[in-house]
Amino acid sequence: SDEGTLATFEGGKYLAYSEETGAQPVIGKIAETWKEQGGLDSEVGLPKAAEEKATEGKGWTQQFDNGVISWLQDESGKFTSSVEK
Repeated sequence: SDEGTLATFEGGKYLAYSEETGAQPVIGKIAETWKEQGGLDSEVGLPKAAEEKATEGKGWTQQFDNGVISWLQDESGKFTSSVEK
């Protein structure tokens, strides 16, 4: 797209490329959520860096141009995704 380029690999792994941030991996449930949101055309934009372990609780977060996608464990032990813009 005009925003960047997406390379797709086996197992739901992706590399999103933009001139601003270079190639950034998008994997697992965060990748699924991002793709459901539109991928390269999503409102959160392209990833700025690789996912990181959550600072609070269990799970992962990933920074995007216009927001954050998280995959976190709630109080009941269930993992769920969230998109913050």
